Amino acid sequence: MADKTQIPFNRVLIVDDDPVGLKVFQLSLERDGYCVETAGNVRQAMDKIQSNGTEYYNAVVSDYQMPGQSGLELLEWIKGADVTLSVIMITSQRERSLIQFSLRHGASDFLEKPVPLKVLSASVKKACDTTNNTRKLRSTQKNVRAVA
Repeated sequence: MADKTQIPFNRVLIVDDDPVGLKVFQLSLERDGYCVETAGNVRQAMDKIQSNGTEYYNAVVSDYQMPGQSGLELLEWIKGADVTLSVIMITSQRERSLIQFSLRHGASDFLEKPVPLKVLSASVKKACDTTNNTRKLRSTQKNVRAVA
């Protein structure tokens, strides 16, 4: 079991239409000390993000292939709302063009299913660190501009 004192309090939203995979990811990340919320599709994820605000989350983990809207559509929507929020894309498809497209559009990482839980945890930690550091930098820059 991970030492929860090593991970700062971070909120992660996991989006996947597979309820079993969603629960496995949720339990694994909660065991690692993250506060985890879940959504079964893109619309639910968008509703949660709109309701709570993008600053509420430190990372989003989204499946690519879902009924209705795709994870890429969610990625583009999130980046339009808040470029500081890190998004990890997960898919079972092995297409290089999809990986490149996701990364070009702001994904912080791209993981292929089945995702080893240690790999997921490491990717989420990195994503949360990136979000937190980027937000601190932007806040500092904003304060410097206000003083200047």
